[in-house]
Formats: sequence, structure tokens, C-alpha cells
Amino acid sequence: IENDGLIGHLHYRSGNLDSATFFAGRALEHIESMENPSQFNKQKAFVYHDLANIFMEEDENEALRYFWLRDSLYEKIGNTKNRSFLWYSLSTLYLYKDLYDKADSVLLNCIGIGRATNNNTLLADVYRAKGLIEYFRFKESRDRQDFDHGIDHLRNSFTYGKRVSYGTYELIGYTYQLGRRILGENAFRDSALKYFDLATVEARKD
Repeated sequence: IENDGLIGHLHYRSGNLDSATFFAGRALEHIESMENPSQFNKQKAFVYHDLANIFMEEDENEALRYFWLRDSLYEKIGNTKNRSFLWYSLSTLYLYKDLYDKADSVLLNCIGIGRATNNNTLLADVYRAKGLIEYFRFKESRDRQDFDHGIDHLRNSFTYGKRVSYGTYELIGYTYQLGRRILGENAFRDSALKYFDLATVEARKD
């Protein structure tokens, strides 16, 4: 079981999606053939995760089916931490599909779990994702409120990360750059340059 799951995962990471799907399916077949399949829920959840990612770009409904199958397993196991990271992955799928309201709704659940479990890594990622959602909303709406919400969420992510990622600084820079173009706020130019410089400094540390 573990060998097929691992081989499937390696094929997925290498971009060999047909082979990844084959070995993932074989791993699930082996699990279901066991006398007590529920003993292998962790392994099954791992395979479901890969299958969700495999189908993400080609078949959204199939990807969502595997996301929810994995979620139900984590609920049975009582693995709240992994459930919250799974929901974060689901929000990424919705964001990729330009379904901002659905992505935002899922992220709100992640915030609740993150705070309840003191999962600061998750919270930093969630607020960065919310900032990205507001960036895209602002690009479409040209509404100052969406701009302000985006900046607030991105700055809020600083509260939870031990170290701010260069990607967060870069996104703030792009948000100010977009704000200058749409809102005509010339002062945003200096803010954009400031955060692009911070992004460069952080990137050099990696």
C-alpha cells in the first residue's frame, strides 16, 4: 500500500499524471481489499490528496470529490490540523477558478481553526491568501474598500509568521502599484517601491 502510494506521489511530483493516477488507484484498491480498511485511513487520505491535485486542472468536480473524501477521513481520525490545511488547499482551488466568494468562505473556516489550535503558520498563509483575493477583487471593482481590505489582510499576516515571506512583501508592492494606477494616489509609488525592496532583501536570505 505504502509503496504504491509513494510511487504515485513521486510520479505526481514529476508531472507523470497518468502513472500517478494508476498507482494511486492501485493503492486504494489494496486498502479496500484489507480485512479492516479503516486502519489505513491515514494512507488513504494521503492518496486522496494526490488525486485531488492531479484532477485540479482538468476536472474540478473530480478534484472536489477527492478533497471532501479526504476531509471526511480527517474528521473521523480527529486530525483538525490537517483538515485546516486541506481547507486552505481547497480555497486555493477556488481562487484558481476565480471563485473569490467561495475561496473567502473556506478561508474563514481556516481562520477559526487556526486560532483555536494556535496554528500561526496556517494563519499567516490564510491572511496572505485573503490579501490576494482582495487584490483580484480590487482589480475588477476599482473600489477603494477592496484595496484597503487587501492591504490590511497582508499586513495582518505579519502578525503570525516568524519570518515574513518575500512573496507577501511583493504582493503588497503589487497592490500599491495597482492602487496608484487605479486610484491615482501618487504616494502609493513610494509604498510600492518600499515593499519591492523588502521583497528583494528577503529573497536573498533564501
